[in-house]
Amino acid sequence: MPVKYLTRRETPWIAEGVHYVYKDKEVHQDLLTYGLVDRRMFNRIERDMTHTIEEHEGRRRQALTNGWGELAYRVYQMEWLAWLILNTEESAFDFELREDGRLIGVEEHKLGQYYGLLAPLILDILYGDVALDRFRLTPHADLFRDAVKCMVARIPSLQECLSKPPTFYDKDTTRYCGEHANGLIVLVRDEAKARKLSKKVAACKAAGKRAHGRMQEVMREYFERQKELHLMLIECAYPPELAAQVPLAEAKRDHARFVNRLRGNVKFAAVAVGGIWVLAWGERKGHHFRWIFMLDASLVLDSTEWAELVGSVWKGTVRDGAGYVRVPGISDHPSLVAGAIHADDAEKMKLLDDEIEYLAWKDTLIQHKEAVGARSWDAWVPANTRGERRRRKAAQSAEAAGTEEISNTPQLVSIGAGEHADGARLRASDGRMRNKPV
Repeated sequence: MPVKYLTRRETPWIAEGVHYVYKDKEVHQDLLTYGLVDRRMFNRIERDMTHTIEEHEGRRRQALTNGWGELAYRVYQMEWLAWLILNTEESAFDFELREDGRLIGVEEHKLGQYYGLLAPLILDILYGDVALDRFRLTPHADLFRDAVKCMVARIPSLQECLSKPPTFYDKDTTRYCGEHANGLIVLVRDEAKARKLSKKVAACKAAGKRAHGRMQEVMREYFERQKELHLMLIECAYPPELAAQVPLAEAKRDHARFVNRLRGNVKFAAVAVGGIWVLAWGERKGHHFRWIFMLDASLVLDSTEWAELVGSVWKGTVRDGAGYVRVPGISDHPSLVAGAIHADDAEKMKLLDDEIEYLAWKDTLIQHKEAVGARSWDAWVPANTRGERRRRKAAQSAEAAGTEEISNTPQLVSIGAGEHADGARLRASDGRMRNKPV
């Protein structure tokens, strides 16, 4: 392995000519292949949460919120860095001291190559424009965030220290900065064991697969009834200037009334085969509902009339007519899945399944904490149809079966069970997230 000598004079802590053994900078194959699908989904989630098209003085413009371009990048970094720590046995650095306590040698291991990522990550976790505390993240990213916050509570200067070279001696903590990186790694590993992280990851994946499978089943049922459908995508939301003021409970009440009114709309029932709605959140959109309606393609060539009808029902449901509707290609970004689609068109069906997959998995990656435990999606069919009767029966069966729980621990649980690597005893409580069946 390459060796470099640090040209510095003798200090009370570091010997002159200390040698630094390091690995050639390399991109590990594990890192390249890890979570490629997740990375695309992270980027899509960020776009939906931080990027909107708004009307201003009669014209439409793109609006970007603070932290745009950072949310997906930072969360994904926390995700794979925690994964890498848990799949590596070494520390970041080994320090060799002389008899008088001065540093004479440092060996950098695989994790040490990512030392430079720690300070920016800590800065974003604590003070970033993204405000990560608003979100429930993946189990790995949640673990890394909580470990960082715990360590900063004990070492307030941690971010400043890790912004310096690993061989820098911090007088306040009487440690080399690289030793603090080692301590963070130990804390992440200890906490992963205490949380039984592998079970959390498995539960998270199972929830995403379950939602995706059920959505696919709903779609298959629609296409069995009608081989060619016209897909109409709509967002039922609130005006940007009001969206942040609408709590989730109020949004859910508005949406429940909207669903019932739309289900009983005779005109819409004549062309509607069914639909799927998904709860979503955006910085400028607040809590809103994303719909994919399936219309009879033999009766609908252009969905403009029906989008206006659905929009009028939503606006008439919201108090003071303050509903706001976004339609892809008109008041929002165009969608590849909007329009007519035949069950035998493999290319378009693949695009539809990709969209369904994203809707099913997005909340397992990044979700606004206020929405955790809330019903996140459902199928919809017009009233007085066979599908509606099946829907009611399925809902009653699900209610009778009760709810499932997926454990999600936002704070450290290993703390208090034993001493940390630095010898400090910490405390934390275990939280739980309730995940209702869809």
